Amino acid sequence: MTIREMLKRQGDTDDIVIDGESWTRDYSAEGKARVSTSKGWPMYSNGLGTHPDLIKQTQEDLKAKGCGHVEFTPDGRMKLDNNAQRKKILKATNQADGNGYD
Repeated sequence: MTIREMLKRQGDTDDIVIDGESWTRDYSAEGKARVSTSKGWPMYSNGLGTHPDLIKQTQEDLKAKGCGHVEFTPDGRMKLDNNAQRKKILKATNQADGNGYD
C-alpha cells in the first residue's frame, strides 16, 4: 500500500484497519533500532562485500589490517558479527556508512 493510503487508514492513531482487523506496526521487529544495539546481528553487508572470486584475498587483506577472520556469504556479502567488528573494518578499509564509525 502507498504511504498516502496507509495514512488515510491510520487516521489519528498508529493503527490501521485492513478488512476490519486492526494492525499496529512493530518497529522493533523491523530492525529499526540503532546499529549499536544488539538487535540485528549478524548483519550482512553488500557495501563491504566483494566479488565471490575475491573472498579469500579480501579475507587475507582484512586479516593483515588487523581485522581478524571475517566471514563472507557465497555471493560475497560480508558477515558482521557485532558493532565493534563493523567499526574496525570500516576504519581499516577507509570507509564509512550512514552510522559513521566513531
